[in-house]
Amino acid sequence: PGISFPKSQHLIMFFYLKLNTSFLKINLKIDPQEVDAALWVPLNEYEKIFIKGEKGEIEGFCPKSETQIYRESFDYMQLTPTYPNMMGEGLAKGHFLALRYLVQLAGPNFVFEK
Repeated sequence: PGISFPKSQHLIMFFYLKLNTSFLKINLKIDPQEVDAALWVPLNEYEKIFIKGEKGEIEGFCPKSETQIYRESFDYMQLTPTYPNMMGEGLAKGHFLALRYLVQLAGPNFVFEK
């Protein structure tokens, strides 16, 4: 057998920015064929979820259609370890690595703003 080459690739860019409004006021557009759920994970929650493995819940959004989304609570266990975890869920490895890198850049003296 020969070597298999990828047929397509994705380039996903991550940005850290301060919003001048609450994330709850931002209207997300989610394609239900591509996305099961979207979550805003504050950096100060990242350590609880991905490093310490604490138990808890975080609120997120799920698409009903291309124009409708609803709020839903997610157990931290649904996010970790990376996909696929024992629940058949989890954060994609690339997303996990990007978030970990962001937290490393922020360093231990990073001030989390409310």
